[in-house]
Amino acid sequence: DKAVLRGLCLRVTLVYKNLSEEEFLLLSLKYEGRYTSREIGAVIGISPSLVRMRLSRITEKLRKQMKKRNE
Repeated sequence: DKAVLRGLCLRVTLVYKNLSEEEFLLLSLKYEGRYTSREIGAVIGISPSLVRMRLSRITEKLRKQMKKRNE
């Protein structure tokens, strides 16, 4: 249903607005740019394992925020 999809898009947009610049950059590089953790780390100057840890934390933060908005 288009109304449900519009509502979901609005919630996602609002949640994304709460991201820091670094969080948004990491997500953009990973999912829009399709860069590996190694490539992202090289670009922003951190280790690949730290990239993965930060992405994991950001993802969990987004899940929690989306869950709150659904309640």
